[in-house]
Amino acid sequence: GPDNDFCSFPVDDAILDGVRQIFGFESNKKNLVDPFVEVTFAGRTLFSKVLEKTANPQWNQSITLPAMFPSMCEKMRIRVMDWDRVTHNDVVGTSHLCMSRISAPGGELEVDDGLGFLPTFGPCFINFYGSPREFTGFPDPYEELNMGKGEGVAYRGRLLVELETKLVDHVEQKVEDIPADDILLVEKYLRRRKFFLSAAFYSATMLQDVDDAIQFEVSIGNYGNKFDSTCLPLASTTQFSRAVFDGCHYYYLPW
Repeated sequence: GPDNDFCSFPVDDAILDGVRQIFGFESNKKNLVDPFVEVTFAGRTLFSKVLEKTANPQWNQSITLPAMFPSMCEKMRIRVMDWDRVTHNDVVGTSHLCMSRISAPGGELEVDDGLGFLPTFGPCFINFYGSPREFTGFPDPYEELNMGKGEGVAYRGRLLVELETKLVDHVEQKVEDIPADDILLVEKYLRRRKFFLSAAFYSATMLQDVDDAIQFEVSIGNYGNKFDSTCLPLASTTQFSRAVFDGCHYYYLPW
């Protein structure tokens, strides 16, 4: 686990970056994350190792979490956290795996009564969505979105996950590194291909009363986000427009 020795009183990177922004110095926004993964199911929680100062972490670890099946717990919570030595750990994003969607009891399938299976998932990417990524050192007013409370509005990252359930007499909870041969098998899922996202806006109606001009932004992953300096700038926003009262209750954009 991370070192908890506070004798030297180190200053957290996020605090230093906030000071740099206040005084106008250039900040290193991309290297502010010290990520680790938190997995919680049926009252048990395990953590991966912490990787310091990285925007593209690769833990390559397996987490063994003992549980009884069938379980009264429906969801497995998976979180990516940002470890802080001085302040509290920040939640980067939260996602849930619903056991009823990745398993099936025998007898409920129409094809064959013997086709039931224990919770199984992936290898597949899980996308994390949460609060808008404003890249500031100030408190996030929408932090609850990163905790899975409500529907996230901005892309926060993704995690390649595989879940396998085995029936054994006894197992100890543990976190261990994945063998190198197994990592090679996963590499085919990491291939990247270039493509373009196109979106057309035809109308915008039933808007609340707003005083300022409105602009819509289209993004996929980090691309298209005006505040994200880690990607090349793209034409991803509409022109600013002021909403017009519709004569009843709402406003609309006169496109």
